[in-house]
Amino acid sequence: MDEGVLSFTKVQPVGDLINEIWSFNVKNLHSMADPVISQYVIALSQWLIYFKSQVNETKAEISQLKSDIEFLMATWMTKEILKEHKTQTAAKDYLIRNNPESAVMYDKMQGLQLDLIKVDGIDKAVTELISAFKRELTRRDNELYTIRKERR
Repeated sequence: MDEGVLSFTKVQPVGDLINEIWSFNVKNLHSMADPVISQYVIALSQWLIYFKSQVNETKAEISQLKSDIEFLMATWMTKEILKEHKTQTAAKDYLIRNNPESAVMYDKMQGLQLDLIKVDGIDKAVTELISAFKRELTRRDNELYTIRKERR
């Protein structure tokens, strides 16, 4: 793939700023300066790019592990094992669990799948948070416009 397409991998969100945002107390919103809110929006947007790239990396790793496990199963599956365990699924489970190499790969794949479940939907929640900060900036801008208009 073209290097330019993968340039998003250079995004490195500022960890302490992101942690500040995660622990943001909404009661302090009125005292926040507009540039700080803008900084939050940009930091969250960068974090979202980073987040999505990490999710995609994890999905790619799961796909590779599945492919590797399937290759091993095709290599190790014999008529005797299949006959002994009655179904192909049971035979695969037996082969995976009774071979250290495939067991490690399977456990890693399971762990990565659980990680994906844990972060499912977080991107939408962060997008909503970005939108809320943007709406606050718009609200402030409209308020300032109204005040200036009333003074004339």
